[in-house]
Amino acid sequence: MKLLMLLTVAMALRAEALAQLPDAPAPSTTCVSHDQPCPEWLHKLIGQYPPAAPRQGMPSVMPGPVHVYTFRKHWDDPPLRTYRKTFTSPWFLASQGVMIASMVIACRRSRYTGEEFHSEAPYTAGVFGLNLLVDRYLDELYAVGSAALVSQHYIRATIEGPINF
Repeated sequence: MKLLMLLTVAMALRAEALAQLPDAPAPSTTCVSHDQPCPEWLHKLIGQYPPAAPRQGMPSVMPGPVHVYTFRKHWDDPPLRTYRKTFTSPWFLASQGVMIASMVIACRRSRYTGEEFHSEAPYTAGVFGLNLLVDRYLDELYAVGSAALVSQHYIRATIEGPINF
């Protein structure tokens, strides 16, 4: 309870401090406070200042065909796939299905494998969530590969029993 009260007071003080800050100065195209423009070599070194305005009207997903090996070209490009495309991809569904099924089988045989649902289910759900984001934003092969590594662990544990590293 004391921690909750302390956090509430800290947030209130922070909000008051933020409200008292002056407005930010208008962006300038000069290097220093005088009115001379920056030299060309400096623009090449640090880029445009102020930064260019963000792109407007971007599509919701990457235009054009998207394959298993398609990558985005820049960090602010739109996602490669929609959630609908991800959840209907046979690569994604097969790899994640094998991962979840191998975890369930290994946990059902916990007497032999040492795997238990209370510890393995959150881990597998976390890997599934990360794979979903990776498939949508990076590349489908990364999601398939990480699911294959997790599946390999559970399959090996199911076949060989407890693994002592």
